[in-house]
Amino acid sequence: MHRHPSFNLLLHDDEELAEYLGSPVSQRITIHEWPLSCVQRMVTEQGDRYIYKVQAPPTLEAQFYARAQSPLLVPVRVIEAKDNMTAMLMEEIQAPRLKDIPLKDSEATTIANDLIDMISQIHGDLPVMFDISTEEGWAVYIEGALHDISECIHEGSFKEVDIGKVNKLREWSQAPALLTELRSPSGYVHADLKAENVLVT
Repeated sequence: MHRHPSFNLLLHDDEELAEYLGSPVSQRITIHEWPLSCVQRMVTEQGDRYIYKVQAPPTLEAQFYARAQSPLLVPVRVIEAKDNMTAMLMEEIQAPRLKDIPLKDSEATTIANDLIDMISQIHGDLPVMFDISTEEGWAVYIEGALHDISECIHEGSFKEVDIGKVNKLREWSQAPALLTELRSPSGYVHADLKAENVLVT
């Protein structure tokens, strides 16, 4: 394995990936990178194409793919990694992105609504980073967050935020309208649902 030149990420060498892919890597192109992850396109000598993704914590993506059941999702293979990193391999889907297809507004709206509906129907015991689907879970989460903010204020690292703002946040977190929403049925959404992230197959 080798360290990313700019970020604290450990990536597999070509030889290591060849063992998982069953063929030597002939092409490796980085298509996205930032401090918490690196995504690369792999092409083997046999001509197969894959997406390779390494992530630093916190992340639940590998656990999500392992548990989720939906025709929207491609098969994902989690491979051994080091230093609490998560590494995944998936077959690359060669299809146009939604942003590259000329559509009328009504057509794009229909596709978006259908996609949101399909996302809401993903089955499985899906992992969560913080379970705020109940009043109790929300209270634990918000008190922990406000405690951390208060600590930052006391130690002097927060200059623009004071205890008065923390108290306003606490008051907001207990608002009847917000708690009513917490009692309503919960579901799943895509937090990064952009046309460039939707493949049309």
